[in-house]
Amino acid sequence: MGHCDVELSSKRWAALLLVLACSTSFWASSGSVQWMDNGQFLAQAADPASADPSLHPLFQWLMSWAWAVGGAPLAGAANAWLLLPYAAATGWLARGLGLGPAGALAASAATVLAHGVFWQATKASPVLLLGLCTTLAWAVHCDRSLRLAGLGRLWAIGALGGLALSVHPLALLLLAPLGGPLWQLHRAKLLLIVPAVVLGSVAAWPAVLEDFNAGLSAEAVLRHYLTGFSALEPDSGREAALLRWDLVWHEKNSVMLLMLSLIGPQLAGVLWRPAGSDARALWYALWLGLLASVSFNVFDRFCYFVPCVGMAAALGVLNLQARLAAGRLARGAFNASLVAGPVLLLTMWGLYAQGLLHLPTHKESLPYRDDIHYLMVPWLPDRSAAAFAHHYESAAPAGALILSDETPLGALRSAQAAGLLQGRQFEPCANAGDIGMFVRGPGAYLPRTSYCERIVERYRLNKRVVGYQLEPR
Repeated sequence: MGHCDVELSSKRWAALLLVLACSTSFWASSGSVQWMDNGQFLAQAADPASADPSLHPLFQWLMSWAWAVGGAPLAGAANAWLLLPYAAATGWLARGLGLGPAGALAASAATVLAHGVFWQATKASPVLLLGLCTTLAWAVHCDRSLRLAGLGRLWAIGALGGLALSVHPLALLLLAPLGGPLWQLHRAKLLLIVPAVVLGSVAAWPAVLEDFNAGLSAEAVLRHYLTGFSALEPDSGREAALLRWDLVWHEKNSVMLLMLSLIGPQLAGVLWRPAGSDARALWYALWLGLLASVSFNVFDRFCYFVPCVGMAAALGVLNLQARLAAGRLARGAFNASLVAGPVLLLTMWGLYAQGLLHLPTHKESLPYRDDIHYLMVPWLPDRSAAAFAHHYESAAPAGALILSDETPLGALRSAQAAGLLQGRQFEPCANAGDIGMFVRGPGAYLPRTSYCERIVERYRLNKRVVGYQLEPR
């Protein structure tokens, strides 16, 4: 595919935005103490044996390596480092689709400045690594100038696909439309991609072998890896959360968070089907990822769309350059669109902070955390989890028990892995057993009552500066 003759973007402007975004991500990183799953990932990086080997095995390996090399600071900033190769992979994909250097830089800048991508860059989470692997697989396919023989290219795509699968099963949807073009190009040799996929997914082998050794069938092993359900744990997995279109309107706030990542050229990438077989196959992958993310009934569904943002940005720049005349007005509007997301959301945050704008917040509040700040403006640092952990460092004595739901628990466990809260014990409210010895002894604390109704019924709550201390009834 030839390069587009007309460039809407300014190469210097796009490069400046790219440098600013990547450097700002380190400043805005939430650090080594984080809420919910992000904090759990950090705690597991410090103690790899505590992690489920079937969940994001390649990401777990990279995080444990980062912890071993640089401790909590490096692990906490791991995704800020990953933003750099993700931006480069997006630019490579854009070039393969036919964009020139300025267009490729614009696609990279739009990607790293997008709400969901930048949010992930400030947290510990596997989806940025997934986006890197899937984008690289598409880039290898689309770059016809790459000096790789047909079989070598096929093996490279297979190995990258295996790496992606060892990060998250969503890779299957994002890479499935690649099967059509590969079939046309390598029909006689396509099965040779299987060994490359198997080799690329080496990080997942221990979990698969463990399931087989436990007596699970091949079907059960596959189901466990794809959905998290295990016959050995009947309540495991998130199968009930998949394709829940009936709940999309009810969960519209979380769906709107996902849509924030489409502010900019990305929207044009989603709405307009491009010309060209490779671009069109990529567009199908983008839509599969979008539909899967929107219908996945979890609050942080916006995170699962992150691997698609680079695809949307590359296609969006391609579509806009094919449809817009390169006049001064069009160039100005396009260059402004690269920063539209951050400018709009930071403006809304400013109006909200001044009390001039009402925005929906999570009904279950957390100590020290402002949900609008935390969720909507990742370009500003949020260290609320660290503030929460530092409070309990002084409020809960050594030997005390802190009970909570999974969101505060992530902050507590990552803080302990980073050196805070030594000697304190943590338990999820849902699994807490006999805690009377703590109530009568060094103390038992409850940061919030949400999701802890059973504990609230059993003990009297003594209100503290943050949360409660449990006392006998």
